[in-house]
Amino acid sequence: RVFIGTPVNRSRRLISDCMTPIQNLITLKQSSTVDEAVSILLTLGLSGAPVVHDKTGELVGIVSSFDFLQQEAGEGTLLPPIEGNSDKGAVQSYLNAAKKICAKRVGDLMTTN
Repeated sequence: RVFIGTPVNRSRRLISDCMTPIQNLITLKQSSTVDEAVSILLTLGLSGAPVVHDKTGELVGIVSSFDFLQQEAGEGTLLPPIEGNSDKGAVQSYLNAAKKICAKRVGDLMTTN
């Protein structure tokens, strides 16, 4: 397919051309509250940020506006009952959704894979 915005001259771009320079990178800690994270991202006009381990600074996940939207949409919502013969994938999906709905810390809300 050709899109209207497709450039005629296809110059090669590296991923690093689109990345935020490390010195400008904003990260959140696993222990940051969801409210703190929302405030930081809104103040800076960001839609997400990498999440780092509190002690090591190692990358452990990412949090995005989609994660926050899932939490807001899930607030006060009851998940349908799990059938007795549900597979492990369905049960895990419910557990993940419940964890995000109830999250108070970024570490519970972030996406890890």
